[in-house]
Amino acid sequence: MGLAASLALAAGCSSRDANEETTSSGSGERIEIVDQRGETVVLDGPADTIAFTVIPAPSIFAAIDRSYDRIVGINQSTLVANRGGMFATIFPPSADSTVVSGSDFVPNVETLIELDPDVVVQWGDQGTDVVAPIEAAGFPVVCAVRTGTPRRSRVRSTSSSPASRTRSPPTGGRRDD
Repeated sequence: MGLAASLALAAGCSSRDANEETTSSGSGERIEIVDQRGETVVLDGPADTIAFTVIPAPSIFAAIDRSYDRIVGINQSTLVANRGGMFATIFPPSADSTVVSGSDFVPNVETLIELDPDVVVQWGDQGTDVVAPIEAAGFPVVCAVRTGTPRRSRVRSTSSSPASRTRSPPTGGRRDD
């Protein structure tokens, strides 16, 4: 799917022990991601919290990270699948995840603002209607693209002084279209 590289970056290419708790990175390591749209997304370090509108990205991410601790929001369809399958047995918190988008991938920006994820993973081939509201709220968005031809995502990590993540103030109102 080509999404695995982007997910690994968000996990900080986790090599932690399965029992290790998630802590703030504070490493000063800047991460640049060129997502599958060709857009460069910059994070100040490995993401501590991630919201996914993309199916089945949370499952892939949890498998790579060996934990569900960093996942703060998921798609409604993913929640239904988690509750009805083995995934919730492996990662019990997945059965109680907060929904950040419906099965149509339209983001619930108010919920994203409440959760305040470090990064949001969204489809990049569903039009700007599903990406623009997230970006307008000030969240970094890593997009995946569903095509018959695999596309590569690139991840580059550099050590530098951490630049503060800035966020635009919410523009108010729920997306009603």
